[in-house]
Amino acid sequence: MSVLVVDGALAEGLRSSPCLVPVARPSRTWRGGSAMADAIVDVLEGARPRGVVLARAPRADTDTDAAILPQLARVMALEVVRLPDDVGLCRWLVALAAVMCQADCPDLTRRLQTLAGVEAAGLPRRPWGWDGASVPALRPRVLARWAWHAWKPCAACPGGGHEAAPCARCGRRR
Repeated sequence: MSVLVVDGALAEGLRSSPCLVPVARPSRTWRGGSAMADAIVDVLEGARPRGVVLARAPRADTDTDAAILPQLARVMALEVVRLPDDVGLCRWLVALAAVMCQADCPDLTRRLQTLAGVEAAGLPRRPWGWDGASVPALRPRVLARWAWHAWKPCAACPGGGHEAAPCARCGRRR
C-alpha cells in the first residue's frame, strides 16, 4: 500500500486514513528560519519508498513553507503529483486519493495524475465540502476507472495526466 503525503492544511477536516500522512506545521522557528523543512524531511523519510506527494504547484503568492514540500520530495526521489490551484478541489482530490489508496488501487500515481487535471475533463459537476467546491459527480470507483483510461503520457517527463490539462508531474502544457 502506498502512503500519501500532503500539506496539513489540505488534510484538515478530512477523515483520518492510514494512507494519508499530513505534514503538520511546527509551531516553533529556529535561528530565524522555518522548522517546516525539518518536519517535511521527517515525514518524507517515513514515506519511502512507495510514498506519493500531493502538492499544489508552487507560486509566488502561496505559502513558502508549503512550496518546499514538492521540491524536497523530488530530491528524496518520491513521486509528486501537482494538484490544481483551487483549494476546495485539492481537498476533494486528497480525500479521493485516500479512498483509492486504502482500496490498494493499482497504478495509483498514474490515476492521481489524471485526476489532478479533472477540471479540464468536462465531467458532470456537483458541490462538495463546506466550501461547495465544484467536483465531478461520479463515484470514486468510476473515477478511478476513468482516470486509468484518460491518462496520457507527457512528452517532457515520465509523468502525464489528462490530455486537456498540464502534466501533473512537471507542469508542462501540451
